[in-house]
Amino acid sequence: MARVEIRGRVTPASLLVLALALALSARARAQSAPAVCPRVPAGLRCAPLPKDGWVRREALQALDAEGRRRVARGDFAGAAQAFGCLVEGDPTPESAGNLAVVLREHGDLGDALLIARCAEDLAPLGPLRDRARSRREEIEHRLGLPTSPPAPVAPDEARREPATLAALPSAQGAADPNAASPALDLRAPAPRSYHRAGYVPLVAGAAALIAGGVLYALARDRARQFDQEQQANGYSDRARTLRSEARDLEVASWISGGAGAVAAAAGGVLLTF
Repeated sequence: MARVEIRGRVTPASLLVLALALALSARARAQSAPAVCPRVPAGLRCAPLPKDGWVRREALQALDAEGRRRVARGDFAGAAQAFGCLVEGDPTPESAGNLAVVLREHGDLGDALLIARCAEDLAPLGPLRDRARSRREEIEHRLGLPTSPPAPVAPDEARREPATLAALPSAQGAADPNAASPALDLRAPAPRSYHRAGYVPLVAGAAALIAGGVLYALARDRARQFDQEQQANGYSDRARTLRSEARDLEVASWISGGAGAVAAAAGGVLLTF
């Protein structure tokens, strides 16, 4: 007598899960490769950063916290080392701007100008670009250099130029030796995270895996009914129907489970960045 047997086995879906997980991981790491700013200050020594996503983020946050602690103690040289390693590992408008401010307060105006220009190049159009431009113009003023032209902006942004020039009182009073040192405008680096994008495929994958499990349980039930019908009445029309339903449900369960595994794996990979 024919029997319907359903047992676990390696399927193409499981191989596809592994291939997609590796591909997504490689792509995410490639996309996270940062742009390069000048390597300052001189003698910068940075320990290699971890490659794992969340461990790397923690290391970058530790560098930012160390730089801020040293600024609070007035150790601008140590803060420049910490922020320099932060910029080397994750150059953003915030991290580069913080390094430029520390170098400026430490008196290393040449390196501060290089990093300030890099911060302006990294900054998107808007208030962040305006602050970066003001910082760069202030350092150029201290060095006695003519103000270099700003980075290209959209036509509607050009109308906002006069407003940004009014935000430079510290630059106007920089020549006064009795003037108070301008406050550090250290800003927390904006975290780069794929968590929000990772939750969607993760939840969808979990739902598909649950659905696959339900379909598999139904397939097992139809297979059990087929065995009972075959033993009682032979290979009847009802037995053939039950056998067909069992096979269809099994195929559907593997498809749903495979799709769920792929989606969950993709979400898991994104959550590590």
